Amino acid sequence: MRATSMKRSVTSGWLPTASALLVLHASAALADAAAPSGVSTCTACHGAHGEGSAAGVPRLAGQNADYMSHALSMFKAGTRASAIMQPIAGALSDSQMRELADFFRAQSR
Repeated sequence: MRATSMKRSVTSGWLPTASALLVLHASAALADAAAPSGVSTCTACHGAHGEGSAAGVPRLAGQNADYMSHALSMFKAGTRASAIMQPIAGALSDSQMRELADFFRAQSR
Protein backbone atom coordinates (compact mmCIF):
# COMPACT_ATOMS: atom_id res chain seq x y z
CA MET A 1 0.00 0.00 0.00
CA ARG A 2 1.37 3.37 -0.93
CA ALA A 3 1.84 6.00 1.78
CA THR A 4 -0.73 8.33 0.17
CA SER A 5 -3.50 5.72 0.07
CA MET A 6 -2.66 4.62 3.63
CA LYS A 7 -2.91 8.25 4.79
CA ARG A 8 -6.35 8.59 3.15
CA SER A 9 -7.49 5.37 4.82
CA VAL A 10 -6.46 6.55 8.29
CA THR A 11 -7.93 10.02 7.77
CA SER A 12 -11.24 8.69 6.51
CA GLY A 13 -11.57 6.61 9.69
CA TRP A 14 -11.20 9.30 12.32
CA LEU A 15 -12.54 12.35 10.49
CA PRO A 16 -16.24 11.41 10.66
CA THR A 17 -15.89 10.50 14.33
CA ALA A 18 -14.12 13.74 15.17
CA SER A 19 -16.74 15.71 13.24
CA ALA A 20 -19.58 14.03 15.13
CA LEU A 21 -17.93 14.77 18.48
CA LEU A 22 -17.39 18.38 17.48
CA VAL A 23 -21.08 18.77 16.58
CA LEU A 24 -22.14 17.28 19.93
CA HIS A 25 -19.74 19.57 21.80
CA ALA A 26 -20.96 22.63 19.89
CA SER A 27 -24.59 21.74 20.64
CA ALA A 28 -23.85 21.42 24.35
CA ALA A 29 -22.00 24.75 24.32
CA LEU A 30 -24.97 26.46 22.65
CA ALA A 31 -27.36 25.00 25.23
CA ASP A 32 -25.11 26.21 28.04
CA ALA A 33 -24.98 29.67 26.47
CA ALA A 34 -28.74 29.98 27.09
CA ALA A 35 -28.26 29.33 30.81
CA PRO A 36 -28.12 32.39 33.05
CA SER A 37 -24.83 33.44 34.57
CA GLY A 38 -24.30 31.81 37.94
CA VAL A 39 -26.03 28.58 36.99
CA SER A 40 -22.78 26.64 37.37
CA THR A 41 -22.69 27.60 41.06
CA CYS A 42 -26.12 26.00 41.49
CA THR A 43 -25.38 22.92 39.40
CA ALA A 44 -22.24 22.15 41.41
CA CYS A 45 -24.50 20.82 44.18
CA HIS A 46 -28.00 20.57 42.69
CA GLY A 47 -26.95 18.70 39.52
CA ALA A 48 -26.50 19.63 35.87
CA HIS A 49 -30.24 20.16 35.37
CA GLY A 50 -31.20 20.83 38.97
CA GLU A 51 -32.15 17.21 39.60
CA GLY A 52 -30.92 17.21 43.21
CA SER A 53 -29.60 14.07 44.88
CA ALA A 54 -30.63 11.26 47.18
CA ALA A 55 -28.11 12.63 49.68
CA GLY A 56 -30.54 15.44 50.52
CA VAL A 57 -29.68 18.13 47.98
CA PRO A 58 -33.07 19.56 46.92
CA ARG A 59 -34.35 19.21 43.37
CA LEU A 60 -34.70 22.55 41.58
CA ALA A 61 -35.86 21.21 38.22
CA GLY A 62 -39.54 21.88 37.60
CA GLN A 63 -40.05 23.75 40.87
CA ASN A 64 -42.23 26.84 41.10
CA ALA A 65 -40.14 29.87 40.07
CA ASP A 66 -41.83 32.24 42.55
CA TYR A 67 -41.05 29.83 45.40
CA MET A 68 -37.39 29.46 44.37
CA SER A 69 -36.90 33.20 43.89
CA HIS A 70 -38.49 33.89 47.29
CA ALA A 71 -36.34 31.19 48.96
CA LEU A 72 -33.19 32.77 47.51
CA SER A 73 -34.24 36.21 48.75
CA MET A 74 -34.83 34.75 52.23
CA PHE A 75 -31.37 33.17 52.21
CA LYS A 76 -29.92 36.52 51.17
CA ALA A 77 -31.79 38.36 53.93
CA GLY A 78 -30.78 35.77 56.51
CA THR A 79 -34.39 34.89 57.36
CA ARG A 80 -33.88 31.36 56.06
CA ALA A 81 -30.85 29.61 57.54
CA SER A 82 -28.30 27.70 55.49
CA ALA A 83 -24.56 28.03 55.92
CA ILE A 84 -24.14 27.01 52.28
CA MET A 85 -26.94 28.99 50.63
CA GLN A 86 -26.70 32.32 52.47
CA PRO A 87 -23.35 33.42 50.98
CA ILE A 88 -24.35 32.17 47.52
CA ALA A 89 -27.67 34.01 47.55
CA GLY A 90 -25.98 37.06 49.06
CA ALA A 91 -23.93 37.44 45.91
CA LEU A 92 -27.01 37.45 43.63
CA SER A 93 -29.08 40.41 42.51
CA ASP A 94 -32.89 40.15 42.51
CA SER A 95 -32.89 39.80 38.72
CA GLN A 96 -30.27 37.02 38.85
CA MET A 97 -32.37 35.16 41.41
CA ARG A 98 -35.38 35.39 39.12
CA GLU A 99 -33.39 34.27 36.06
CA LEU A 100 -32.06 31.24 37.92
CA ALA A 101 -35.52 30.38 39.26
CA ASP A 102 -37.02 30.64 35.75
CA PHE A 103 -34.19 28.53 34.31
CA PHE A 104 -34.63 25.68 36.79
CA ARG A 105 -38.44 25.83 36.54
CA ALA A 106 -38.06 25.06 32.83
CA GLN A 107 -35.83 22.01 33.42
CA SER A 108 -37.36 18.52 33.31
CA ARG A 109 -38.02 16.84 36.63
